[in-house]
Amino acid sequence: MKGFDEYKLIKNINPRDQLIMGFIELPSDKLLALGRKGNIDIYDMKNNFKHFYSVPKLNKNNPRTKIIFLSNGYFATTSEEGPIEILDINLEKKETLIIQQLEGHKSSSYDILELSNGKLVSVSNNGQILFWEYDPTTNLFKLFKEMNEHPNEYSQLLEDKKRNLLICSPCFDSQGTAIIDLETFSVLKKFEDIAGNGSNEIIMISDKIVLDNSAADEVGLFFIDLDKKEIIKHDKNFNENRTVCFLKLKNGYLLASVVVGDRNDFDLDSDEEDDNENFNEEDDEKEEKINEKFHCDIQTIKILDNGEKLLTVNTKSCVDYAPIISMIELNDGKIVTGSNRIKVYEL
Repeated sequence: MKGFDEYKLIKNINPRDQLIMGFIELPSDKLLALGRKGNIDIYDMKNNFKHFYSVPKLNKNNPRTKIIFLSNGYFATTSEEGPIEILDINLEKKETLIIQQLEGHKSSSYDILELSNGKLVSVSNNGQILFWEYDPTTNLFKLFKEMNEHPNEYSQLLEDKKRNLLICSPCFDSQGTAIIDLETFSVLKKFEDIAGNGSNEIIMISDKIVLDNSAADEVGLFFIDLDKKEIIKHDKNFNENRTVCFLKLKNGYLLASVVVGDRNDFDLDSDEEDDNENFNEEDDEKEEKINEKFHCDIQTIKILDNGEKLLTVNTKSCVDYAPIISMIELNDGKIVTGSNRIKVYEL
């Protein structure tokens, strides 16, 4: 199996004045990227990742924070103002329509997830958990369940193999990560050991083990056994630097984005607007200078004992202007990383 150190950079899309929050690989050989300011840009993967279409901000007073691709072909976006937009993005016509705006969140909505039964669940920074169901006769979603377990923010959602909902909070409060039964809508477990440290990233690394990366740098990783619903390991010494995001690869390895240095040394604003330039030697030289103060490492991690142990096998420095906060593995095996620029790697 290949580690990330064997991948080569083949495309470097010039920096913008916003971090890339997430990617979606679309069925039409297109790659969607969401920026921190709510911009949605789509790239043509068959045409050297050339910029293809920018989704317009149809509601400029409602910046998007997260986007997902729904099984019915539409997109759902959360927002800083709370309302969730259901979008029809027509790539052939390069047109976008708001199909529906879901009202219910009284504060910023941070994450949205389509469950295995087709329903949606969304969370916001005031502790709201809203469940939505789709009515095929009207082609619309409607709110059917609301929970509010605590007054602080929830930021990330995950459904496990047993149809339980994992929900985590970056706040340093009494909530932290929790497991909710999607049949009874009852809280099965709250992890108090994690709550005091907040949660930065949660990812399923085996059929039953979830990795919860604490938001507090010094307390490392929590290994949660979903069958036992308990923390089976707390690795305080996983990384001396800040781990920002994870990506589970098809080959069984885990990638971790690690920030080395102080990100405050860097100005994320850029006057560069051309997203279609290839990586060149001048960019490389410029980045080497930046590496003296700050860089992002991507670590290749081997998963052992069905997820109960991790072993870092190699690290590759990915010099950048900002932390790598999003990664995706494409169907053809390429890996795309997002900071305030987009980079594409292949073996």
